[in-house]
Amino acid sequence: MRRNLIDALLRYAAARFPRQVGTTFPNLRPNARDRGNANVPGVAVRQQTRDVAFVLREARTRWPRLAHFVFVEDDFRLCPHGLAAIHYALAKADAFFNADWIAVRASFGLNGA
Repeated sequence: MRRNLIDALLRYAAARFPRQVGTTFPNLRPNARDRGNANVPGVAVRQQTRDVAFVLREARTRWPRLAHFVFVEDDFRLCPHGLAAIHYALAKADAFFNADWIAVRASFGLNGA
């Protein structure tokens, strides 16, 4: 397991990612400036949702054999054993659900998707 994590980190460090991969899904309400509420997402949340959906679609297009996709926030610091914990959670989900699962929640909001 540790060797797989090290290999993944080295591949990630060597990867070259484009600054901008393209545009997100179209905004069907471009003039909307609503803040939203607890039951109806506002313009910023809708934009974030479109961006996340676009990133997932782009990842699937670029790497069609991708087994897992991990969201990493740029404003959250990963603890020293964070990747090992993520690897453990994914392996546990694969074993428990026979690899038939969609997501593992680690927190609330997008920082735990």
